[in-house]
Amino acid sequence: MLADWSAANPAFLGPNWACGQEAALRVLHLALALALLEAGHAPIPAPTPAMRALLGHHAARLLATAAYAEAQDNNHPLSEAAGLLACGLLLREPGLADRGARRLSRAARRLIAPDGGFAQPSAGYARLALDVLSLAALLAGRHGHPGPDGTARARAAALAGWLHRCTAPDGSMPRLGHCDDSALADLSLAGPGNASGSLQRAALLFRGRCAGFPEDPGCRWLGLGLGLGLGPAAPGPAFDRPAAWRAMGWAGFRGPGRGMARDRAGGPAGMAPEGGAGVESRAATEARAREGRADGRRGEGGAVRAAGVAVDAAPDRRPDPPRGSAASGGASTCAPGRVSGCASGSAGAPDPAPDPAPDPTPAWAVLRTGPLRFRPGHADLLHLDLWDGTLNLLRDAGTGSYNPPAGSGWWSDHFPGTAAHNTICFLPAGVAGPSPAPPSGPMAGPMAGPMAGMDQMPRLSRFLFARWPRCRALPGGAAYRDARGNRHARTVAVAGRCWNVEDRVGGPFGGAILRWRLAPSDWQLTGNGVAGPLARLSLESDAPLRLVLRQGVESPRYGHVSPVPVLEAWAAAPVSWFRTVIRLP
Repeated sequence: MLADWSAANPAFLGPNWACGQEAALRVLHLALALALLEAGHAPIPAPTPAMRALLGHHAARLLATAAYAEAQDNNHPLSEAAGLLACGLLLREPGLADRGARRLSRAARRLIAPDGGFAQPSAGYARLALDVLSLAALLAGRHGHPGPDGTARARAAALAGWLHRCTAPDGSMPRLGHCDDSALADLSLAGPGNASGSLQRAALLFRGRCAGFPEDPGCRWLGLGLGLGLGPAAPGPAFDRPAAWRAMGWAGFRGPGRGMARDRAGGPAGMAPEGGAGVESRAATEARAREGRADGRRGEGGAVRAAGVAVDAAPDRRPDPPRGSAASGGASTCAPGRVSGCASGSAGAPDPAPDPAPDPTPAWAVLRTGPLRFRPGHADLLHLDLWDGTLNLLRDAGTGSYNPPAGSGWWSDHFPGTAAHNTICFLPAGVAGPSPAPPSGPMAGPMAGPMAGMDQMPRLSRFLFARWPRCRALPGGAAYRDARGNRHARTVAVAGRCWNVEDRVGGPFGGAILRWRLAPSDWQLTGNGVAGPLARLSLESDAPLRLVLRQGVESPRYGHVSPVPVLEAWAAAPVSWFRTVIRLP
């Protein structure tokens, strides 16, 4: 098979030799296959002349563009250094292996922070980096080479800890940032959307402990934890899941699982029971108002204004509206302090479904905070990804494809853009909101152009943004200021099964759109948000809100696009704050 491949792909010619990283990943897979096939042989057999020639071509390809790889500040320098290490090991050339190990260690120190944050703000590419380091360490150990140095191994362990906190208990990953669904050495056949095998392998290699997936078939195949000089896994988990954490560019939060935090009224702490529209209780609202007055949080006019939607009104229990009206999934325009009697009507929340069985799996969220030390792939600052256990309730739109199919060129603009994330888009001056005409179907169509909002930073090319916003950390969140002078600060607070998200904005914008990309389900617009079997979202602001439930798009896997419901809250300047209460069942 290798002879046929070599004949069809002459060295340094054609697409399979165009990218150094592709050549490196090919060598790593080849080295892994040989290690598995020769696991019972001691000493390791020498390569055949044909294999030696093929490996020599790959080593030459990797050495030819080393400077280009290192300049990318992404997975390329890690992968290509690991590929060079693998070539040196298989060719039995210690100098080449040492050179690859030094480059790999240097790249790991630069690109992975001590807290585990990775240069590429992407869960998928963080997994790829972790797999590259794990495979390099595994191959080096098999060949009796020290491999990456101690600092690089510590950074790999920290990266594994970060990825563990950003994955669901079953290994499912959020589609944070750009990603091409790479799955290096996926011996577990978990697929690109599940990191369980990667985490277990890295935990055993770099921590000597279990990551929570003791039955992972890939690790069993490799003998990890059962031999290869590692011995059995040490007791105790390899990684923790704290209630709150920060790492380079990210913050995380954790709340109780389903049925684990009920108060005596039957709802999460600080929330009204079902009869109160599932919004914040009056006592909690008054307490928050007192806190706002105490810390001087005020609107543009110098005083705290009335909420955009009242939070203490009972739901309007009218019959279902006709299809195409605002309440059937179109738009809802509410004046401050009003729910019922809005200009285009309001809908009552659907009858609550029976409480599901308790589930101790926690709810958790990840917030994209910045600062932007390395070039971002998406304009996704302050995006919030919220999971209820293994359910991705509020989600990222994904990537689409780096080379979209014919007729889908808009993917390249949409998926990296701010409008494809759970954050606020600012509108230019003179654009304040959607058309007042109600949509003709149950959900409004996708929005494009100036009406979609401006990206947080201007795009120079497919993979490059300019004029990066300035970011800073806040207690419970983060803030940024873009090059136009627009400001956005977001904080997240968890109280039982209630998640509170506060957004404060300012600057020379004409309006602002807050978007929440929802898990596909039976969602219905209410007078102040949406409700469905999975959650209830209630929104308020210091300016009139126009709520729209749209059929947007997401990319659940690379190269594929599917519809997804998106809740939009539109407000015209001088709006200064939004508040979203997310009530989980």
